[in-house]
Amino acid sequence: MLNNKFNHLQMKAFSFLVIMCMMSVSAFTQESTKTLEIQTQEIKSIQTLDSLSATNIVVFSNDKCGRCHTLMQMLDEKGLKYLEYDLGIEANRKVMYEAATRSAGASNISVAYPVVVFRDMTLYGQESLAEFVVKLVEAHQP
Repeated sequence: MLNNKFNHLQMKAFSFLVIMCMMSVSAFTQESTKTLEIQTQEIKSIQTLDSLSATNIVVFSNDKCGRCHTLMQMLDEKGLKYLEYDLGIEANRKVMYEAATRSAGASNISVAYPVVVFRDMTLYGQESLAEFVVKLVEAHQP
């Protein structure tokens, strides 16, 4: 009898976990769809990037990149609006790398995602996300 009660409690706990997992997957799927809609654009030239980044924070990200999600969460928390471009699109990767190498003053550099461009500032992995976000906040103050 005690065994049946224990099995019944196990089944309830298992059912609860299954429901929670399904809810998490549903929320993640809805969020991913929203992100994919944002990331379908491409930047075709460094001149286009310069034009966009003169007035907007431009974030080059990968949907599986933890640092990218962390940065965008930090920007959201600070109330900073940004344009996000998917590094899964070849044109975006080329422009992103061109911006990073231009900023570094070298042609053979290591780049860590995300790459962020705003006015004359470019983050390509050379400093912490938090330090760069502080600079972005300061740059947005009148």
